[in-house]
Amino acid sequence: MSKSGTGILDRMNEKETEELLIIWEENNRDEWSSEVFKTIGDVLTERGISLPPQANKDKEQKSGKGTSSLRSTSLNILGIWLVSSILMGFIRPNLPNPFKIGPISLNLLVFTDLLLTGLLVSGIICFILSFFKKGNKEQK
Repeated sequence: MSKSGTGILDRMNEKETEELLIIWEENNRDEWSSEVFKTIGDVLTERGISLPPQANKDKEQKSGKGTSSLRSTSLNILGIWLVSSILMGFIRPNLPNPFKIGPISLNLLVFTDLLLTGLLVSGIICFILSFFKKGNKEQK
């Protein structure tokens, strides 16, 4: 182990187990280096402590997940709604009058309209919620 590695090991051995667990779980890569986390993991394992899961703060910030995954889901839903609405716009004029065909065809058209409306509403709700989720993260 290098001199700096030995110094890190000595400093981490001096810390209480509870403090090491807090550092480990918070996983603040801005404050602590990867070498420190490896050393903390080794020290905790030597003390007979099983390593708890770490927060994915660093991964979440780099990948942009969190609010963007909800936002991309909402945009996907809105995209499906848009394509479906365009297709229905082309298909519907070519369909015969549903009242002349019978109640089954009328029910299918009402069902597709309700489905498209549900897609639109759920897409808008997800998009709006993504902004609230972002706001909550910034407050913490």
